[in-house]
Amino acid sequence: MQNQDDNKKDILGEEEVTQVIHTFYERVQVDEKLGPIFNDVVKIDWPSHLPVMVQFWRTIMFGDGGYQRNPLMAHMKWTSEVRMDEQKFQHWLDLFHSTIDELFSGPNADLMKMRSANMATMLPRRIKEFQNLS
Repeated sequence: MQNQDDNKKDILGEEEVTQVIHTFYERVQVDEKLGPIFNDVVKIDWPSHLPVMVQFWRTIMFGDGGYQRNPLMAHMKWTSEVRMDEQKFQHWLDLFHSTIDELFSGPNADLMKMRSANMATMLPRRIKEFQNLS
């Protein structure tokens, strides 16, 4: 766990979640490993994707985002075009954590990193299990 940095506030609600998500995905778009996946293969519509990701993380963090989609299915539809392995998820996680650490510090920042780490571990395993059933 990280000590509270006097110059950084904690993630307290939608404003901070939005800042994390927008900053993170700005970095994803230009990242040499993740950018081509999101921009060229999946062809993310960023203006519509970002509010969904804010909604998802508000739900994960505070229970008030109203996200009701299935993240596993959202990732599954791209597995035939993109090999989504543990290394890609780890790179995603490293970038996500560094974004949080640069912007915020505190118990909720730590919680967001913990929950993202759980997802980065669970999603590739669930994708692999799903593919083995097919």
